[in-house]
Amino acid sequence: MTFRFLRHGEFYVRRQLQLRPRFIVCLSVALAALVVTALAAAQVAFEHLNAEETIQEVIQQAKHRNQVIPSPSSISGTDLPRFDSAQLVEALHRVAEEVKLPADEISYALEGNENQAYLRYRVTLSVTASYPVIRKFAEHFQAQLPNVSLDSISCTRDDIAATALSCDLGLSAFYQKAVHG
Repeated sequence: MTFRFLRHGEFYVRRQLQLRPRFIVCLSVALAALVVTALAAAQVAFEHLNAEETIQEVIQQAKHRNQVIPSPSSISGTDLPRFDSAQLVEALHRVAEEVKLPADEISYALEGNENQAYLRYRVTLSVTASYPVIRKFAEHFQAQLPNVSLDSISCTRDDIAATALSCDLGLSAFYQKAVHG
């Protein structure tokens, strides 16, 4: 039965090749292009998933290194540096230049909650760069600025084939409450 089916299929394919050779060639090229496109999309999706997992690992590592937001009861005013916004801005720009991370937009907001024993300076960065550059920036600023923690990171990509990510990074810098600069 199988042999008879194969013979019938062979006959049909040969007949179509004789009657419509251009159509068969075009169909074959289209199928090959479809397979190549599907493989490329799968590879890009895999890389994107891998990048998201690594970003989550970096965030978890930062939390394990005591880079979480401190509670008011765990901090005294003398444990933190004096508030100097210019110094923080300079340090963030220096770290960004070291890793060659162009910042699209940076915003700063000072929080002075009466119930906290410290000042919290929130920094939001919008950047567009490759994943390794963004990860390198996160590692460098945490090493060089011990009073700054990475609160959040959210990345998107305009096109599945693009290597550059558009990311919003949320940072918090902690300072002594008594001194303003």
